[in-house]
Amino acid sequence: MALEIAPGKAPGRRVIETGGVAAPGSPVSNGTEDVIRRLRESFHYRGFTDFSPELSGCIDKACAYAQMPAPVLITGETGTGKRELVNTIHRASGRTGDLVTLDCSNIPTELLLSNLFGHSRGAFTGAVRDHDGLVEDASEGTLYIDEVENLPPSVQQQLLMALDSKTGNLRYRRVGESTVRDVKTRVVCATNVNLGQLVREGKFRADLYYRIRALHLHVPALRERGQDHFYGLVHHLLKYDIPEQLHGIHGLSVDPITIGGDVMEMLYVYPWPGNVRQLISVLTEAATSAVIMRSVNTITVEDLPSEFISRIGEFSILLPRVDGGDFEGGEHAELADISVGGLVTFFQCLIRASANASEKDIDALVQSVEALGGFDAVEKAMQKILLVVVVKHYGGNLSGTAEALGITRRILKYKLNALGVIVNT
Repeated sequence: MALEIAPGKAPGRRVIETGGVAAPGSPVSNGTEDVIRRLRESFHYRGFTDFSPELSGCIDKACAYAQMPAPVLITGETGTGKRELVNTIHRASGRTGDLVTLDCSNIPTELLLSNLFGHSRGAFTGAVRDHDGLVEDASEGTLYIDEVENLPPSVQQQLLMALDSKTGNLRYRRVGESTVRDVKTRVVCATNVNLGQLVREGKFRADLYYRIRALHLHVPALRERGQDHFYGLVHHLLKYDIPEQLHGIHGLSVDPITIGGDVMEMLYVYPWPGNVRQLISVLTEAATSAVIMRSVNTITVEDLPSEFISRIGEFSILLPRVDGGDFEGGEHAELADISVGGLVTFFQCLIRASANASEKDIDALVQSVEALGGFDAVEKAMQKILLVVVVKHYGGNLSGTAEALGITRRILKYKLNALGVIVNT
């Protein structure tokens, strides 16, 4: 298939930031305190790193790496803020060139080499003129390679050959050229997968992995940052970012938004698989509901998105009538004595306490157990929900339920009676 690539219009090319903090030709301070100040001030969620030792350590490393030429590998889950960290590193580096992004997930393999290194006229069908690559666009600046794990083997090899292990600069040839070019470009890569595991599985070059991992930053997931950081982040977003978004979307001038304590607790115990990006989405939708639909500036439970409520809200289980048997209490049987939200809170606190073992997390875990009525109540609640859900699935068939749970029918009947679950067959 013939492809005509217009000059300066390569797929996946995107300049995020023009130049670093320092203006062209101006001196750049090498003082550690100055670098730290500029990084902290430019970081999107500035002012809250002190509440999270993990995030604070990440920022401190970034401060030390900002003016080094060596490649940096940033790891972390989706939505943790890797791109913002790249922005701050570039801006604090004092580099006068641009920050240019190559998103490896959005470019066909056959275009990656040309997109990255450029090509000469006639290098392939459709190459009607010379074309600069992203490495040249990022000269004197930073080349950010996002989702680097998606680079195909052929491009991995070319990138390895281009990266100078001593200076961190790039020495490369355009596709279809024999001339070696040399650019002063700093390379920063990011991934949301375990790149080391891909190396062990033979899916990513080990030599390239260690070359791009000369310096390493890991951005902790939101659930790993502790309660103080989470609360501070939510308040910061509601005071600054969310009102700005509402103004941009709806043209509204919005005062800082507050949030109820019960809502904050529900937000905190949620695991946030989408991290900060997902948190911003939930808060934006909730703030829109409060400000536009109810004309107030305080978010309550009713403002939270229904999808979020269905996962974490405090509610009881309602069991519909099933063929072959129904639970005592009419067409619907309510387990009013079991709070599913309370159990979710318990499990989230248990996970946090296991991961962090901080005094606050242990206290939260103990409080979640007390809220459910103590250890025995937690055990009974889990057993009761498990039995009710499985019996319902099998339409009241106790033999099928017992077999699925790996227990005898007699033991199942004993447990159902002990827990007060009556099945009419």
